[in-house]
Amino acid sequence: MRRFSVSWFDKYDWLEYSVEKDATFCFVCYLFKDKTSYPGGDSFVNGGFRSWNKPDRFKKHIGGINSAHNQAQEKYQLFTNPKASINESLNHQSAEATALYKARLTYSLKCLRFLSQQGLAFRGHDESEVSSNKGNFLELLSLSLSKVRGQGYDGAISCKRREMLRVIQAQEVVEALNLGEIESGQGLNHERGLGRPGETRGGSYYKTILNIITLYSTIIKVLVIIGNNTSYKEDRGKAQAIMNTFESFEFIFMAHLMLEIFGYTDVLSNALQRKEQNIVNAMALISLTKSRLQKMRDEKWEDFLDRVCSFCAKHAIGVPNMDDTYVPRGRSKRFFAKVTNLHRFRVEMFLCVIDLQLQELNNRFNEVNMELLTCMACFSPLNSFASFDEKKLVRLAEFYEKDFSTNDLVTLHFELELFIDDMRKDENFRELKDLGELSMMLVETEKHTTYKLVYLLLRLVLILHVATASVERVFSSMKTMKSKLRNSMGDQFLNDCLVTYIERDLFLQVSDDDVIKRFQSMKDRRMHL
Repeated sequence: MRRFSVSWFDKYDWLEYSVEKDATFCFVCYLFKDKTSYPGGDSFVNGGFRSWNKPDRFKKHIGGINSAHNQAQEKYQLFTNPKASINESLNHQSAEATALYKARLTYSLKCLRFLSQQGLAFRGHDESEVSSNKGNFLELLSLSLSKVRGQGYDGAISCKRREMLRVIQAQEVVEALNLGEIESGQGLNHERGLGRPGETRGGSYYKTILNIITLYSTIIKVLVIIGNNTSYKEDRGKAQAIMNTFESFEFIFMAHLMLEIFGYTDVLSNALQRKEQNIVNAMALISLTKSRLQKMRDEKWEDFLDRVCSFCAKHAIGVPNMDDTYVPRGRSKRFFAKVTNLHRFRVEMFLCVIDLQLQELNNRFNEVNMELLTCMACFSPLNSFASFDEKKLVRLAEFYEKDFSTNDLVTLHFELELFIDDMRKDENFRELKDLGELSMMLVETEKHTTYKLVYLLLRLVLILHVATASVERVFSSMKTMKSKLRNSMGDQFLNDCLVTYIERDLFLQVSDDDVIKRFQSMKDRRMHL
């Protein structure tokens, strides 16, 4: 035979033929032959085999069990099929063992998710077998179902109170429906609960106060039950003290006042907390909120007092005569000036609280800040730079006297006009969403060198420190993460913990299977799923 036979491919799957060299090679030996144990030459690896009239050399190349070719073949099979490794063979897993392994990974992951979302430390000071507290992760992992069920007296009492709220609330809904005070229908009369307000979210305070006022009669009935039940012991005194406060005109007055203020500012709070917020709309909302609070201060006292008195009449709460002298409830008269109830509730409470809120808004969003933020919004690339305003951007540059000279401001005017025409014609800039993407695209297209003053102004806008609720939450999160148990953690681990804690809504969207798959691919594991 004087040429290569295609039929040899079917007989020897390791065979490779080179048309250019008119020679055959051994694919597995070429890649995996151990050159230290078999240093000799091999035509199937070096120059190629061309003796077509000697096909018996193929079998001779394969050799015995421990030949160089068979060892290379084994390495190739292990490379292409990791489940056939020696470790895997020694740890042969049944379906039950695989399920148990996956269950351990899943429960470990659930513990890690919980600790990450709560910002808690994983490790303990002493994780030995004899330790009574091995740290949050190990203790949570070893927590048995029986311990979860037996949560103790406090947990059981808390559940009973929530159940009381549900039962009494359901009874009141039925009574109100019978009296025609509320309407029935899908989505109406949902069950409410008393949530704990968060540290930095104003909306949580609004919802808490709203639920207290909505569930007022239900709460009173629950407090009466607890206060009269001798089995609650210490809680009886607490319930009686809370009820004494709840049934006071002063509490009802302040609760309604907080509801009014948080009601007006809740929309603004939610708008400022959005990650992709429209600065122009946010500034307009700030002005509207200030205007509404000012109108409430100047014109809405009588309407507000009527609503409070109506609520008190409905729940049999005494309303003081506004012309009488104010008598502090549960406190000494020595610490209060002798004033009328009208002065106390209108001047010292109603006007004072609204003025404090207006002052806070004015301090955070004064005229300079409002103008600065409004000018910044003119750089937005959304909708083909729909908010672009050349005069406002020049005005923005005037705030940076050290960065822009008088001549620079004149030049900036012409640059901005050329810049906006260029941006609206260039396809690369049509789908941009924020200033960060605009900055990166200018660098990618090298237009930052063409519009130097525009790019400088954009950089100054990007590094401008704007105190938003999201930034405040980041610093608040750092206080939670950098605790005594984590005082020696590295920067990378701190960053990873902060990401999973701050962006926990996104973290929850990552499935357990995706995390386990990533964990399996990081290194060779004893078991493969």
